[in-house]
Amino acid sequence: MSSLLMLTKNDSNSSIISVQATNIWCGEKTDSCEKYFTDALNIVKVEKQDESNLSYHTLVQAPHLPHEGANNVYVKNVLLTKIDDHLLNALHTMLKCSAVMGIEVRAIDGPINQLSPDFDAWSFREATLFVAMWGDVTQSSLLNQLFKPLQEHGCGVYGAYSSDTSKSETGHVIRVNDCKRLLKNMIQNTS
Repeated sequence: MSSLLMLTKNDSNSSIISVQATNIWCGEKTDSCEKYFTDALNIVKVEKQDESNLSYHTLVQAPHLPHEGANNVYVKNVLLTKIDDHLLNALHTMLKCSAVMGIEVRAIDGPINQLSPDFDAWSFREATLFVAMWGDVTQSSLLNQLFKPLQEHGCGVYGAYSSDTSKSETGHVIRVNDCKRLLKNMIQNTS
């Protein structure tokens, strides 16, 4: 099971924040699956609950709809190893900023973290959380400043989910040793 928390601001009143918690189970519905969902429903008061089979893009919609890949949105993300006061304070600060449209917090722990580091290009087996922030692209400098304290506590960045193409950002996408290992494997496999 993967859990996803979306915090998005209301377009007409940015002091109103919509909170959507989603638990995703990929695969056959089992007793284990039922237990996870039942336990999740007991964490807090649930106003609306639904169960459905959905495609990924229908389930996880961008807060800047219609999402056509070229909207005026700037995205930053970080991979973290734990939920702590630093993360909670950073989320609070980001939500107070008018340039921020929304925040996503996603649990990523599980089977991917149990694979050998040599299995693929994923450099961050220790990461258990993914946090992304969407904001106004015209405010990218402010958003970078706002996100920097959180990113300093991170272990990496998911490159396919970032608008930041700076050298410092791309340096957090893959670790140097993993890059060297992948290049070595590519050379060996092509000779």
